[in-house]
Amino acid sequence: AKSLPSEKEQPLTLSLTAEGQLILQETPILNTDLIPKLKAISQEREDNRIFFRADGTNNYESVMKIMGSLSKAGFPNISLVTDPE
Repeated sequence: AKSLPSEKEQPLTLSLTAEGQLILQETPILNTDLIPKLKAISQEREDNRIFFRADGTNNYESVMKIMGSLSKAGFPNISLVTDPE
């Protein structure tokens, strides 16, 4: 039986800091580099899920723009991550 993608692939995570900095896994990335980098990653992965964490101080519009970019880059399965208070 074929193993599930999540069993062999590290979950992909993107964070948006309070300062507006994007961090892919643990590496800071420029907004302009995000889509090309994710498109390259999506070609190598079976799992099209990405976990997205945004600091609560970010406005709704900037979060939605990034979510749209994630989908366009081949990751339509976006899981939002929240931190407990």
